[in-house]
Amino acid sequence: MAGLESVVSVAAGDNFNLALTKDGNVWAWGNNARGQLGDGTKENRSTPVQVRGIAGVRSIAAGKNHSLALLKNGTLWSWGSNEFDQLATSAAEVVMPQRIPYIDGVQMITAGHDHSAAVIG
Repeated sequence: MAGLESVVSVAAGDNFNLALTKDGNVWAWGNNARGQLGDGTKENRSTPVQVRGIAGVRSIAAGKNHSLALLKNGTLWSWGSNEFDQLATSAAEVVMPQRIPYIDGVQMITAGHDHSAAVIG
């Protein structure tokens, strides 16, 4: 499938998936009712679409209806549902990746059902 020839990591949320490729891009497919695919829409996708607005990604994480990306420069980006403030923004939902502005030097990330966590070092 175009764009997914060199997948180095995958993450699965509730009825959606993320894939990180060797070139640092993120691809997503599945349920997109809360914007968790990061393509600027809320349309479900049966085939992978590239997540818009980020590049140079080091790792990814998926929660129930939200997604995280850690860039190689140590910045943290989030999108999807924010029902429980798991995106660290005031928006209810975010359909494209948004940088979490007050967190730098991130080393690791993880996402749970309705929460997110980062290790800063």
